[in-house]
Amino acid sequence: MDKLEGPKLNQKSLISLLIWLLALPLPPQIIGCKIGCPEGIPSEKLKNKQMPLTKEKKSTVIAQYGGKESNTGSIEGQIALLTERMNQIASHLQTNKKDFSTHRGLMQLVGKRKRLLNYLQKHDLTGYRQLIEKLGIRK
Repeated sequence: MDKLEGPKLNQKSLISLLIWLLALPLPPQIIGCKIGCPEGIPSEKLKNKQMPLTKEKKSTVIAQYGGKESNTGSIEGQIALLTERMNQIASHLQTNKKDFSTHRGLMQLVGKRKRLLNYLQKHDLTGYRQLIEKLGIRK
């Protein structure tokens, strides 16, 4: 049997082939997207998405619940930040019902907040009751 061989390409013909490939027009789905952009979604729509919690929002939440703005390690401030983030994720999941990885992340946040609330309940019962009343967590 004869071996099927393609044409032999030298360096000059390879360069001309690359130039020809680069000159081809791009499909319309790729023109409006950046790398990693899902097909058919223009990059302008992706730019409108906001960060979950901006620095200003975090500092106001911490100042409101945790005392001073610089006291970012306070249990009350951490619980309030987790609650704010969980509310945003819950609203996202209402529109995207099949986003299971985000649902898993939400469950992890719920567990973290539960552990922090248990700690606060053991060490400062009145602070715990005031916080859950402010946040509207328990009924």
